[in-house]
Amino acid sequence: MTHTTFREKNRKNMNNKAFIHEIHDSPVKLVLVTAGGGSEAISELLRYGRGSDTVLDLRVPYVQKAFRQVVRNDPEKYVSAAAARNIAVAAYEHAVDLEEKTDNVWGIGCTSALVKDGEKPYPDGTTRKHRIYISAHSENKTVSWGVILKNGRSREDEERINALLILEIIGKISGVHEHRMQLLRDGDESHEEIVEAPDPVAALCNNVLIDNHKLWVEVRDGDFEGCNLYANPQSHVHTTGEHIIFSGSFNPRHPGHKEMVEAAIRFKTDQGTPCAVDYEISVRNADKPTLDYVSLAARSKQFGEGEKVWLTTASTFVEKSRLFPNTTFLVGLDTFMRIGDRKYYDNPSKAFLELTGNKTRFLVAHRQSDKYSFPIPQGFPEELLQMADFLPESYYNDPEAESSTTARKNGNTLEKF
Repeated sequence: MTHTTFREKNRKNMNNKAFIHEIHDSPVKLVLVTAGGGSEAISELLRYGRGSDTVLDLRVPYVQKAFRQVVRNDPEKYVSAAAARNIAVAAYEHAVDLEEKTDNVWGIGCTSALVKDGEKPYPDGTTRKHRIYISAHSENKTVSWGVILKNGRSREDEERINALLILEIIGKISGVHEHRMQLLRDGDESHEEIVEAPDPVAALCNNVLIDNHKLWVEVRDGDFEGCNLYANPQSHVHTTGEHIIFSGSFNPRHPGHKEMVEAAIRFKTDQGTPCAVDYEISVRNADKPTLDYVSLAARSKQFGEGEKVWLTTASTFVEKSRLFPNTTFLVGLDTFMRIGDRKYYDNPSKAFLELTGNKTRFLVAHRQSDKYSFPIPQGFPEELLQMADFLPESYYNDPEAESSTTARKNGNTLEKF
Protein backbone atom coordinates (compact mmCIF):
# COMPACT_ATOMS: atom_id res chain seq x y z
CA MET A 1 0.00 0.00 0.00
CA THR A 2 1.34 3.40 -0.98
CA HIS A 3 0.48 6.45 1.08
CA THR A 4 1.48 9.85 -0.27
CA THR A 5 0.95 13.37 0.97
CA PHE A 6 1.32 16.49 -1.18
CA ARG A 7 1.34 20.23 -0.71
CA GLU A 8 -1.99 21.60 -1.92
CA LYS A 9 -1.84 24.11 -4.75
CA ASN A 10 -4.37 26.70 -5.74
CA ARG A 11 -6.14 25.97 -8.98
CA LYS A 12 -5.35 29.38 -10.49
CA ASN A 13 -1.64 28.46 -10.47
CA MET A 14 -2.20 25.46 -12.74
CA ASN A 15 -1.80 25.75 -16.48
CA ASN A 16 -4.94 23.75 -17.21
CA LYS A 17 -5.24 24.83 -20.84
CA ALA A 18 -1.78 23.58 -21.81
CA PHE A 19 -2.35 20.39 -19.84
CA ILE A 20 -5.69 19.67 -21.56
CA HIS A 21 -4.26 20.39 -25.01
CA GLU A 22 -1.46 17.88 -24.35
CA ILE A 23 -4.10 15.28 -23.48
CA HIS A 24 -5.89 16.06 -26.75
CA ASP A 25 -2.56 15.74 -28.62
CA SER A 26 -2.21 12.15 -27.38
CA PRO A 27 -3.79 9.18 -29.23
CA VAL A 28 -5.98 8.30 -26.23
CA LYS A 29 -9.72 7.94 -26.78
CA LEU A 30 -11.94 7.56 -23.73
CA VAL A 31 -15.35 7.29 -22.17
CA LEU A 32 -15.61 9.03 -18.78
CA VAL A 33 -18.28 8.08 -16.27
CA THR A 34 -18.28 9.90 -12.93
CA ALA A 35 -20.77 9.40 -10.10
CA GLY A 36 -21.10 11.47 -6.93
CA GLY A 37 -18.57 14.16 -7.76
CA GLY A 38 -15.92 15.42 -10.15
CA SER A 39 -18.24 16.59 -12.93
CA GLU A 40 -16.07 19.69 -13.41
CA ALA A 41 -13.60 17.39 -15.19
CA ILE A 42 -16.10 17.12 -18.04
CA SER A 43 -16.24 20.87 -18.62
CA GLU A 44 -12.44 21.10 -18.39
CA LEU A 45 -12.00 18.46 -21.10
CA LEU A 46 -14.33 20.41 -23.38
CA ARG A 47 -13.60 24.00 -22.32
CA TYR A 48 -10.72 24.73 -24.69
CA GLY A 49 -12.03 23.00 -27.83
CA ARG A 50 -10.82 19.80 -29.52
CA GLY A 51 -12.77 17.67 -27.05
CA SER A 52 -13.64 15.15 -29.77
CA ASP A 53 -9.92 14.42 -30.19
CA THR A 54 -10.12 12.56 -26.87
CA VAL A 55 -13.69 12.16 -25.70
CA LEU A 56 -16.04 9.48 -27.06
CA ASP A 57 -18.77 9.82 -24.44
CA LEU A 58 -19.35 11.40 -21.02
CA ARG A 59 -21.84 10.25 -18.41
CA VAL A 60 -22.89 11.33 -14.92
CA PRO A 61 -25.08 8.59 -13.35
CA TYR A 62 -26.06 10.39 -10.17
CA VAL A 63 -28.85 8.28 -8.68
CA GLN A 64 -28.32 4.64 -7.74
CA LYS A 65 -30.61 3.30 -10.47
CA ALA A 66 -28.54 5.09 -13.10
CA PHE A 67 -25.36 3.69 -11.50
CA ARG A 68 -26.78 0.16 -11.68
CA GLN A 69 -27.62 0.63 -15.35
CA VAL A 70 -23.98 1.43 -16.07
CA VAL A 71 -22.46 -1.56 -14.29
CA ARG A 72 -25.41 -3.96 -14.84
CA ASN A 73 -25.40 -4.89 -11.18
CA ASP A 74 -26.28 -3.67 -7.68
CA PRO A 75 -22.88 -3.18 -6.00
CA GLU A 76 -22.33 -3.92 -2.32
CA LYS A 77 -20.86 -0.43 -1.97
CA TYR A 78 -21.49 2.43 -4.38
CA VAL A 79 -18.38 4.29 -3.22
CA SER A 80 -15.37 1.97 -3.26
CA ALA A 81 -12.32 1.12 -5.33
CA ALA A 82 -14.13 -1.95 -6.67
CA ALA A 83 -17.13 0.15 -7.75
CA ALA A 84 -14.86 2.62 -9.57
CA ARG A 85 -13.18 -0.27 -11.40
CA ASN A 86 -16.59 -1.69 -12.34
CA ILE A 87 -17.50 1.68 -13.86
CA ALA A 88 -14.17 1.91 -15.68
CA VAL A 89 -14.60 -1.54 -17.27
CA ALA A 90 -18.16 -0.70 -18.34
CA ALA A 91 -16.88 2.60 -19.77
CA TYR A 92 -14.10 0.78 -21.63
CA GLU A 93 -16.53 -1.71 -23.16
CA HIS A 94 -18.72 1.19 -24.27
CA ALA A 95 -15.67 2.97 -25.71
CA VAL A 96 -14.70 -0.11 -27.75
CA ASP A 97 -18.24 -0.27 -29.14
CA LEU A 98 -17.95 3.36 -30.22
CA GLU A 99 -14.37 3.28 -31.51
CA GLU A 100 -14.39 -0.30 -32.88
CA LYS A 101 -10.79 -0.80 -31.83
CA THR A 102 -8.88 -1.34 -28.60
CA ASP A 103 -5.55 0.47 -29.12
CA ASN A 104 -5.29 3.55 -26.87
CA VAL A 105 -8.94 3.20 -25.85
CA TRP A 106 -9.75 3.69 -22.16
CA GLY A 107 -12.67 3.72 -19.80
CA ILE A 108 -12.47 6.10 -16.83
CA GLY A 109 -14.68 5.53 -13.79
CA CYS A 110 -15.08 7.65 -10.68
CA THR A 111 -17.30 7.33 -7.63
CA SER A 112 -17.12 9.67 -4.66
CA ALA A 113 -18.61 10.56 -1.28
CA LEU A 114 -17.88 14.24 -0.66
CA VAL A 115 -18.79 16.60 2.16
CA LYS A 116 -22.49 17.46 2.50
CA ASP A 117 -24.00 20.76 3.58
CA GLY A 118 -24.67 20.73 7.31
CA GLU A 119 -22.73 17.51 7.82
CA LYS A 120 -22.38 16.63 11.51
CA PRO A 121 -20.42 14.01 13.45
CA TYR A 122 -22.04 10.65 14.13
CA PRO A 123 -23.44 10.04 17.67
CA ASP A 124 -20.24 8.21 18.64
CA GLY A 125 -18.19 11.28 17.73
CA THR A 126 -16.69 9.89 14.53
CA THR A 127 -17.10 11.71 11.24
CA ARG A 128 -18.07 10.58 7.77
CA LYS A 129 -15.06 9.87 5.54
CA HIS A 130 -14.84 11.86 2.34
CA ARG A 131 -13.63 9.45 -0.32
CA ILE A 132 -12.74 9.57 -3.99
CA TYR A 133 -12.11 6.44 -6.05
CA ILE A 134 -10.98 6.69 -9.67
CA SER A 135 -10.05 3.92 -12.08
CA ALA A 136 -8.81 3.71 -15.66
CA HIS A 137 -9.13 0.50 -17.68
CA SER A 138 -7.77 -0.42 -21.11
CA GLU A 139 -7.24 -3.56 -23.18
CA ASN A 140 -4.24 -4.56 -21.04
CA LYS A 141 -4.13 -2.41 -17.89
CA THR A 142 -6.18 -1.34 -14.89
CA VAL A 143 -5.18 1.68 -12.82
CA SER A 144 -6.93 2.17 -9.47
CA TRP A 145 -6.68 5.27 -7.26
CA GLY A 146 -8.21 5.83 -3.86
CA VAL A 147 -8.14 9.04 -1.81
CA ILE A 148 -9.49 9.80 1.66
CA LEU A 149 -9.62 13.54 2.27
CA LYS A 150 -9.06 14.96 5.70
CA ASN A 151 -12.19 16.76 6.88
CA GLY A 152 -12.28 20.55 6.88
CA ARG A 153 -12.68 21.44 3.23
CA SER A 154 -15.79 22.91 1.61
CA ARG A 155 -17.88 21.00 -0.89
CA GLU A 156 -16.59 23.30 -3.61
CA ASP A 157 -12.97 22.52 -2.71
CA GLU A 158 -13.59 18.77 -2.62
CA GLU A 159 -15.42 18.89 -5.97
CA ARG A 160 -12.44 20.74 -7.45
CA ILE A 161 -9.99 18.18 -6.10
CA ASN A 162 -12.18 15.35 -7.37
CA ALA A 163 -12.25 16.85 -10.88
CA LEU A 164 -8.54 17.54 -10.97
CA LEU A 165 -7.73 14.01 -9.82
CA ILE A 166 -9.82 12.69 -12.71
CA LEU A 167 -7.85 14.92 -15.07
CA GLU A 168 -4.61 13.75 -13.49
CA ILE A 169 -5.36 10.08 -14.13
CA ILE A 170 -6.32 10.95 -17.71
CA GLY A 171 -3.00 12.78 -18.00
CA LYS A 172 -1.20 9.75 -16.62
CA ILE A 173 -2.61 7.37 -19.23
CA SER A 174 -2.01 9.98 -21.95
CA GLY A 175 1.69 10.24 -21.09
CA VAL A 176 1.37 13.84 -19.86
CA HIS A 177 3.62 13.99 -16.79
CA GLU A 178 5.14 17.45 -16.68
CA HIS A 179 1.89 19.04 -15.48
CA ARG A 180 1.06 16.55 -12.73
CA MET A 181 -1.27 18.27 -10.26
CA GLN A 182 -0.15 18.22 -6.65
CA LEU A 183 -3.48 18.38 -4.87
CA LEU A 184 -3.37 16.73 -1.48
CA ARG A 185 -2.14 17.93 1.87
CA ASP A 186 -0.99 16.50 5.20
CA GLY A 187 -3.67 14.26 6.68
CA ASP A 188 -5.02 13.07 3.34
CA GLU A 189 -4.42 9.44 2.39
CA SER A 190 -3.97 7.97 -1.06
CA HIS A 191 -3.34 4.62 -2.67
CA GLU A 192 -2.46 3.64 -6.22
CA GLU A 193 -2.60 0.16 -7.69
CA ILE A 194 -1.67 -0.72 -11.26
CA VAL A 195 -1.98 -4.16 -12.86
CA GLU A 196 -0.81 -4.79 -16.39
CA ALA A 197 -2.45 -7.92 -17.75
CA PRO A 198 -0.21 -10.70 -19.10
CA ASP A 199 -0.74 -11.13 -22.84
CA PRO A 200 -2.83 -14.33 -22.43
CA VAL A 201 -5.22 -12.60 -20.00
CA ALA A 202 -5.53 -9.50 -22.19
CA ALA A 203 -6.30 -11.71 -25.20
CA LEU A 204 -8.94 -13.61 -23.22
CA CYS A 205 -10.66 -10.49 -21.89
CA ASN A 206 -10.71 -8.82 -25.30
CA ASN A 207 -12.34 -11.80 -27.04
CA VAL A 208 -9.37 -12.65 -29.26
CA LEU A 209 -9.91 -15.86 -31.26
CA ILE A 210 -7.34 -18.41 -32.46
CA ASP A 211 -8.43 -20.42 -35.50
CA ASN A 212 -11.94 -19.19 -34.72
CA HIS A 213 -11.77 -20.79 -31.26
CA LYS A 214 -12.29 -19.00 -27.96
CA LEU A 215 -9.35 -18.88 -25.57
CA TRP A 216 -8.77 -20.16 -22.05
CA VAL A 217 -6.02 -19.18 -19.65
CA GLU A 218 -4.36 -21.55 -17.20
CA VAL A 219 -2.91 -20.16 -13.97
CA ARG A 220 -0.79 -22.67 -12.05
CA ASP A 221 0.37 -22.25 -8.47
CA GLY A 222 -1.07 -18.72 -8.27
CA ASP A 223 1.41 -17.44 -10.87
CA PHE A 224 -0.81 -14.89 -12.62
CA GLU A 225 2.04 -13.25 -14.52
CA GLY A 226 3.31 -16.64 -15.80
CA CYS A 227 -0.05 -17.91 -17.02
CA ASN A 228 -0.52 -19.97 -20.19
CA LEU A 229 -2.89 -19.46 -23.11
CA TYR A 230 -4.80 -22.34 -24.70
CA ALA A 231 -7.45 -22.65 -27.36
CA ASN A 232 -8.23 -26.23 -26.30
CA PRO A 233 -7.97 -26.79 -22.55
CA GLN A 234 -9.40 -30.29 -22.85
CA SER A 235 -5.91 -31.57 -23.71
CA HIS A 236 -4.43 -29.95 -20.60
CA VAL A 237 -6.84 -31.06 -17.89
CA HIS A 238 -6.12 -33.89 -15.51
CA THR A 239 -6.05 -37.18 -17.42
CA THR A 240 -6.40 -39.61 -14.51
CA GLY A 241 -9.69 -40.20 -12.76
CA GLU A 242 -12.76 -38.00 -12.77
CA HIS A 243 -12.24 -34.36 -13.67
CA ILE A 244 -13.97 -31.95 -11.28
CA ILE A 245 -14.08 -28.19 -11.72
CA PHE A 246 -15.08 -25.82 -8.94
CA SER A 247 -16.35 -22.62 -10.57
CA GLY A 248 -16.75 -19.44 -8.55
CA SER A 249 -15.87 -15.80 -8.08
CA PHE A 250 -13.58 -16.55 -5.09
CA ASN A 251 -13.93 -13.00 -3.81
CA PRO A 252 -12.36 -13.94 -1.50
CA ARG A 253 -11.47 -17.60 -1.31
CA HIS A 254 -12.37 -18.77 2.18
CA PRO A 255 -12.14 -21.97 4.28
CA GLY A 256 -15.59 -23.09 3.13
CA HIS A 257 -14.31 -23.37 -0.44
CA LYS A 258 -11.43 -25.59 0.65
CA GLU A 259 -13.73 -27.72 2.79
CA MET A 260 -16.05 -28.29 -0.19
CA VAL A 261 -13.13 -29.51 -2.30
CA GLU A 262 -11.82 -31.80 0.44
CA ALA A 263 -15.32 -33.22 0.96
CA ALA A 264 -15.73 -33.85 -2.78
CA ILE A 265 -12.40 -35.70 -2.96
CA ARG A 266 -13.29 -37.86 0.08
CA PHE A 267 -16.73 -38.64 -1.35
CA LYS A 268 -15.36 -39.68 -4.74
CA THR A 269 -12.51 -41.67 -3.16
CA ASP A 270 -14.97 -43.61 -1.00
CA GLN A 271 -16.96 -44.35 -4.14
CA GLY A 272 -13.83 -45.82 -5.70
CA THR A 273 -13.49 -42.96 -8.18
CA PRO A 274 -10.18 -41.08 -8.04
CA CYS A 275 -10.56 -37.44 -8.97
CA ALA A 276 -8.69 -34.21 -9.38
CA VAL A 277 -10.13 -30.75 -8.78
CA ASP A 278 -9.36 -27.61 -10.78
CA TYR A 279 -10.87 -24.17 -10.29
CA GLU A 280 -12.50 -21.84 -12.81
CA ILE A 281 -13.11 -18.11 -12.71
CA SER A 282 -15.12 -16.51 -15.48
CA VAL A 283 -14.12 -12.96 -16.31
CA ARG A 284 -17.77 -12.43 -17.23
CA ASN A 285 -20.81 -13.43 -15.23
CA ALA A 286 -24.47 -13.50 -16.16
CA ASP A 287 -25.39 -11.07 -13.37
CA LYS A 288 -22.12 -9.32 -12.41
CA PRO A 289 -19.81 -6.78 -14.06
CA THR A 290 -16.84 -7.93 -16.16
CA LEU A 291 -13.73 -8.35 -14.01
CA ASP A 292 -10.93 -5.80 -14.15
CA TYR A 293 -7.27 -6.81 -14.03
CA VAL A 294 -6.69 -5.71 -10.42
CA SER A 295 -9.52 -8.00 -9.28
CA LEU A 296 -8.53 -10.85 -11.57
CA ALA A 297 -4.91 -10.82 -10.41
CA ALA A 298 -5.88 -10.72 -6.73
CA ARG A 299 -8.31 -13.63 -7.08
CA SER A 300 -5.88 -15.77 -9.10
CA LYS A 301 -3.04 -15.28 -6.63
CA GLN A 302 -5.05 -16.81 -3.77
CA PHE A 303 -4.29 -20.27 -5.14
CA GLY A 304 -1.07 -22.01 -4.24
CA GLU A 305 1.31 -24.77 -5.11
CA GLY A 306 -0.25 -27.66 -7.00
CA GLU A 307 -3.49 -25.79 -7.70
CA LYS A 308 -4.76 -24.90 -11.16
CA VAL A 309 -7.21 -22.14 -12.06
CA TRP A 310 -8.81 -21.79 -15.47
CA LEU A 311 -9.76 -18.25 -16.50
CA THR A 312 -12.53 -18.26 -19.09
CA THR A 313 -15.25 -16.11 -20.62
CA ALA A 314 -17.88 -18.81 -20.01
CA SER A 315 -20.58 -17.08 -17.98
CA THR A 316 -23.06 -20.01 -17.97
CA PHE A 317 -22.68 -23.69 -17.25
CA VAL A 318 -23.80 -24.53 -20.77
CA GLU A 319 -20.79 -22.54 -22.03
CA LYS A 320 -18.54 -24.15 -19.42
CA SER A 321 -19.67 -27.61 -20.54
CA ARG A 322 -18.53 -26.80 -24.10
CA LEU A 323 -15.05 -25.95 -22.83
CA PHE A 324 -14.89 -28.87 -20.40
CA PRO A 325 -16.93 -31.82 -21.66
CA ASN A 326 -17.08 -34.97 -19.57
CA THR A 327 -16.59 -32.89 -16.43
CA THR A 328 -18.25 -32.78 -13.02
CA PHE A 329 -18.89 -29.27 -11.68
CA LEU A 330 -18.74 -28.83 -7.92
CA VAL A 331 -21.46 -26.33 -6.92
CA GLY A 332 -23.39 -25.13 -3.90
CA LEU A 333 -27.11 -25.82 -3.73
CA ASP A 334 -28.04 -22.19 -4.47
CA THR A 335 -25.94 -22.27 -7.64
CA PHE A 336 -27.52 -25.57 -8.68
CA MET A 337 -30.98 -24.07 -8.22
CA ARG A 338 -30.02 -21.11 -10.42
CA ILE A 339 -28.76 -23.51 -13.10
CA GLY A 340 -32.25 -25.04 -13.08
CA ASP A 341 -34.06 -21.69 -13.25
CA ARG A 342 -35.61 -21.56 -16.71
CA LYS A 343 -35.61 -17.73 -16.78
CA TYR A 344 -31.89 -17.81 -17.59
CA TYR A 345 -32.45 -19.68 -20.87
CA ASP A 346 -34.06 -18.79 -24.18
CA ASN A 347 -34.69 -22.49 -24.73
CA PRO A 348 -34.34 -24.47 -21.47
CA SER A 349 -34.93 -27.90 -23.04
CA LYS A 350 -32.22 -27.27 -25.63
CA ALA A 351 -29.78 -26.06 -22.95
CA PHE A 352 -30.36 -29.09 -20.71
CA LEU A 353 -30.00 -31.40 -23.72
CA GLU A 354 -26.64 -29.82 -24.54
CA LEU A 355 -25.45 -30.34 -20.96
CA THR A 356 -26.42 -34.00 -21.25
CA GLY A 357 -24.69 -34.32 -24.63
CA ASN A 358 -21.49 -32.85 -23.18
CA LYS A 359 -21.58 -35.52 -20.43
CA THR A 360 -21.84 -32.88 -17.75
CA ARG A 361 -22.47 -33.81 -14.14
CA PHE A 362 -22.91 -31.80 -10.96
CA LEU A 363 -21.74 -32.57 -7.44
CA VAL A 364 -23.92 -30.45 -5.15
CA ALA A 365 -22.97 -29.36 -1.62
CA HIS A 366 -25.57 -27.85 0.70
CA ARG A 367 -24.19 -24.88 2.65
CA GLN A 368 -25.94 -23.57 5.73
CA SER A 369 -25.87 -20.13 4.11
CA ASP A 370 -27.79 -21.37 1.07
CA LYS A 371 -31.21 -19.90 0.44
CA TYR A 372 -32.54 -23.32 -0.54
CA SER A 373 -32.51 -26.61 1.34
CA PHE A 374 -33.42 -30.21 0.65
CA PRO A 375 -35.67 -31.64 -0.62
CA ILE A 376 -35.47 -30.05 -4.08
CA PRO A 377 -38.76 -28.24 -4.81
CA GLN A 378 -41.23 -29.80 -7.20
CA GLY A 379 -40.99 -28.53 -10.75
CA PHE A 380 -37.18 -28.48 -10.79
CA PRO A 381 -35.95 -29.80 -14.18
CA GLU A 382 -35.75 -33.57 -14.05
CA GLU A 383 -32.97 -33.50 -16.66
CA LEU A 384 -30.67 -31.71 -14.21
CA LEU A 385 -31.55 -33.99 -11.29
CA GLN A 386 -30.41 -36.93 -13.40
CA MET A 387 -27.02 -35.23 -13.84
CA ALA A 388 -26.51 -34.55 -10.12
CA ASP A 389 -25.01 -36.24 -7.09
CA PHE A 390 -25.53 -34.65 -3.67
CA LEU A 391 -22.81 -34.60 -1.02
CA PRO A 392 -24.16 -36.28 2.13
CA GLU A 393 -24.06 -34.15 5.27
CA SER A 394 -21.60 -36.65 6.76
CA TYR A 395 -19.07 -35.45 4.18
CA TYR A 396 -19.84 -31.77 4.16
CA ASN A 397 -21.53 -29.68 6.81
CA ASP A 398 -20.99 -25.93 6.80
CA PRO A 399 -21.90 -24.96 10.37
CA GLU A 400 -20.41 -21.46 10.23
CA ALA A 401 -22.50 -20.54 7.19
CA GLU A 402 -19.50 -18.87 5.57
CA SER A 403 -19.78 -17.35 2.13
CA SER A 404 -17.68 -14.84 0.21
CA THR A 405 -20.28 -12.19 1.01
CA THR A 406 -20.12 -12.80 4.76
CA ALA A 407 -16.33 -13.01 4.57
CA ARG A 408 -16.19 -9.54 3.00
CA LYS A 409 -18.58 -8.16 5.60
CA ASN A 410 -16.29 -9.58 8.30
CA GLY A 411 -13.31 -7.74 6.87
CA ASN A 412 -11.79 -10.58 4.83
CA THR A 413 -11.48 -8.68 1.58
CA LEU A 414 -9.10 -8.56 -1.37
CA GLU A 415 -9.39 -4.77 -1.50
CA LYS A 416 -6.30 -2.90 -0.31
CA PHE A 417 -7.86 0.52 0.28
